[in-house]
Amino acid sequence: MNGNIMLLFPVLFPLLAGLLIKLLNLENRKTRQLFVGGAVLINAAVLLFAIRGGDTLEMLRISNTLNLTFRVDNISRLFTVLLSVLWIFATFYAFEYMKHEKNEVRFFTFLTITLGAMVGIGFSGNLFTFYLFYEMMTLASYPLVVHSMTKEARAAGVKYLVYSLMGAALTLVAVMVISVYGSSLDFVAGGTLLPSMIVGHKPMLLLVYFLAVIGYGAKAGMYPLHAWLPEAHPVAPAPASALLSGIITKAGVLGVIRMTYFVFGADFI
Repeated sequence: MNGNIMLLFPVLFPLLAGLLIKLLNLENRKTRQLFVGGAVLINAAVLLFAIRGGDTLEMLRISNTLNLTFRVDNISRLFTVLLSVLWIFATFYAFEYMKHEKNEVRFFTFLTITLGAMVGIGFSGNLFTFYLFYEMMTLASYPLVVHSMTKEARAAGVKYLVYSLMGAALTLVAVMVISVYGSSLDFVAGGTLLPSMIVGHKPMLLLVYFLAVIGYGAKAGMYPLHAWLPEAHPVAPAPASALLSGIITKAGVLGVIRMTYFVFGADFI
């Protein structure tokens, strides 16, 4: 592990805080609100401090190609600051809103875990890291969609998972292809495709790019991949619905931006 260790806190802290909500079974509403409210405020404050320091943290190197790396650039700063602010408003609104709902402990558990996964997406320095946190975000946000556990909520949750996981499978194709045809999986301005590898393979690479855009577009609600949105939003609690539309769908938009300008490169496309 080397680099700006502070980049780890805004990712890991919400994940651990979410688990503690469940492990401690914070049924007392006042105690839970102090814990959750304090967690999101502290996380936002540390995030603002972290993104001003060093811009890279290599967590784990599996091989020359695969490594778990956090890296901060202006896009990730915009994304993570925006989601932190929105999460604060949605969380504090949820304190009042969820008084009329059941299973508050479960809701705030996954709301907080999803925050950590979203910051992980924003801080991802390469395709491999982005893919891991993208999948984590999908699985962590699923309980928010089906929270009421009505028939409609369960049906919407299935559609949400199908669209999200099938989209992620398409992006995984891009991860595997770029590991062969790119200099690395890192996000680099202008892209990482090797000129010597492009020759004779441009149609195939453009198809892979197209599939990746479809994959991320499914999460972003890009037409005609938006069918899960009008079903998931009405059944999810209002605070979760606000985050789904306000920032979680934007993870798909961020994926398209990263794939276009930092993996394949705008000139190649």
